[in-house]
Amino acid sequence: MEDERKIAAVLEALDVLLDRCEETARKTSRSILCWLRSTHALACYLKPFILVHHPSSRRKYRVLFKRCLLLIFRSYRMDPDTRDRLTGIRFKRKQFRFLEAIWNHESLSDLDAQSPRTRLSLPGTEEDSLGGFMQRCLSHNYSEDEREDDDEEDVTESSEEDCEY
Repeated sequence: MEDERKIAAVLEALDVLLDRCEETARKTSRSILCWLRSTHALACYLKPFILVHHPSSRRKYRVLFKRCLLLIFRSYRMDPDTRDRLTGIRFKRKQFRFLEAIWNHESLSDLDAQSPRTRLSLPGTEEDSLGGFMQRCLSHNYSEDEREDDDEEDVTESSEEDCEY
């Protein structure tokens, strides 16, 4: 039951994160949005990236994204042999470490004391928040050893020393 509460908190934080992404996209210049939509490194697309217009479509995309994240975290919490047998999902070490770091983040330790916005953080307080943590993980420069780990599958367990964020 505690796992489901934690997963629900992550999904609530996802809504806050997506709200912030949409707000950023609304305030971003047209030229950058054209580059964002482009599939080529040296040429921008003629038309800018645009957000989904209809609220019903927006809700459908969010529900789909949440269902995907729900499956990922429920799978992560399964015993590796059971997960492989039932779902066929195998996490690479980098993926497993990232999920483990999110799962064990201090902002998810006391779910009753914090709102989703507090957990994800508001601008100016990002250092200790789940959102600030995720941002640091995504911009982390990995060593050669860590890059080699990315190719390995069948992660069955990890240790504290594996997760250095």
